[in-house]
Amino acid sequence: MKKIVILGIGNIGFTIIKTLLSEHNNVQIIAIDRSLPSYFKEFLNKANNLNFIECDLTSADQIQHLLVKEELNDINVLISTVGILSKSVDFNNYKKEFDINFFGNVIPVKAFLKKIKDDQHNRIIILSSISGNIAPTDLHSYAPSKWALESFSNALRQEYEPKKIYVDIVRPTNIINKYSAVFDIKKGIDVEDVVKHINIKIQFALNERPKKGKSFFVPRHFLFYRIIDRVFPSLLNFYYKLKPEFLRKKTYKQIKKECVLITNGTTKLGKELALKYAKQSKKICLIGDNETSLLRIKNEINEIANCIVETYSINLNANEDFTSFIEKNSDIDLLINNDSAFVSKPVSEAAISQYQEMFDTNFFGQVRLIQSLLVEKEKLMKIININTVDAIFSKERFSAYAASKSAFWCYIKSIRRKFGNKSHILEVIVESMNSDYFTPEKTNEITLAICKAELKGKDRILIPKRLYFYMWLESLCRPLFNNIYLK
Repeated sequence: MKKIVILGIGNIGFTIIKTLLSEHNNVQIIAIDRSLPSYFKEFLNKANNLNFIECDLTSADQIQHLLVKEELNDINVLISTVGILSKSVDFNNYKKEFDINFFGNVIPVKAFLKKIKDDQHNRIIILSSISGNIAPTDLHSYAPSKWALESFSNALRQEYEPKKIYVDIVRPTNIINKYSAVFDIKKGIDVEDVVKHINIKIQFALNERPKKGKSFFVPRHFLFYRIIDRVFPSLLNFYYKLKPEFLRKKTYKQIKKECVLITNGTTKLGKELALKYAKQSKKICLIGDNETSLLRIKNEINEIANCIVETYSINLNANEDFTSFIEKNSDIDLLINNDSAFVSKPVSEAAISQYQEMFDTNFFGQVRLIQSLLVEKEKLMKIININTVDAIFSKERFSAYAASKSAFWCYIKSIRRKFGNKSHILEVIVESMNSDYFTPEKTNEITLAICKAELKGKDRILIPKRLYFYMWLESLCRPLFNNIYLK
């Protein structure tokens, strides 16, 4: 008997269960969620091939206790539908909601990988959203969490396809709520329209058909929104009432750069940017994790410029450190987000703690800075965000790193669409961390390109320029991109 495990029994999960029960008597269905919904009890009592397990899917400890259950061995289809509708921009709630939408899927999927047999054409189906491909002006955590989940899922697909375990990513638009207690959506498509497409993928696994995993939109025409956001972002900028780039340049030139903050200032790129902007500013603030390196860079700056240099060896995710820093430095005019932690491990080997470390450094700390300096005060300022192409093109072994960078890429695009008519938000996307390009010898070239783009009021630059070609190729011809870039 084939076995299907469904994580989350809200709107999508419950409808999948009803569909499977109506079509199959010889399939064992196991539903897992933190509580048993009232609408599910009726089906649970009537169906002999349906079981329910109570578990908080965001808890790694509770998930580990599940793994000893024999009934969870030899899974043929794993479907993850965990999610809530994020509403808060308060940082603490923002983080909690993000963790549910991202880690609520990643923790159980990672744990159950060992329960899915290789070489049997089994499947993993992960529910994302159209919001995982478009950056809206809503500054809650839903869209970044979905961007991160898609990045994770793409890396997972690349790692497990050779084992004949296929990964599908489902990207529905708004779904009319029928059952879920955490979604209150009254306009959109019917849940049955989404489940119909998911059921096709389930049948592939039940019939052991070797169909490669895909990412698909429901309805399909939303694919064009993804292409527009990546290749022609100015069109969506116009929809979100962001003026054309050339009309914003005059406003950006009026923004002073008297106080500059650079995170991860002890790196080669951080130091070079500090040396450049020290000649234009009155104060440079450097954040780093090595006090000796910070002091050395401070002395180098003092040799070439007369500005004040302040150094901070702090953790931006520690409340006391962060609050104290913001109170002293609320006058930042130019924020350069250069923080970056990196890990390269397969999904099965990367610990959840390493995922959390990536997000704390590469995403949450920088979001917290932007919220405090820009969102809450709505002051005129410039923000330069250093990202890597891994945010766009997730690779195997890069699931944790790429997911954190992808979440931040989404957030920056949203911030620009929200505040970009007055504040200058520049995204800098450099070559992958595992490439030969991203070396100390190229740092001066990158630094000059960043400073030039900032002066010109650019929204985005990719370094080297061939990355523009890869972005077009990934959006317009994914199979060819996979053969050229990912292999």
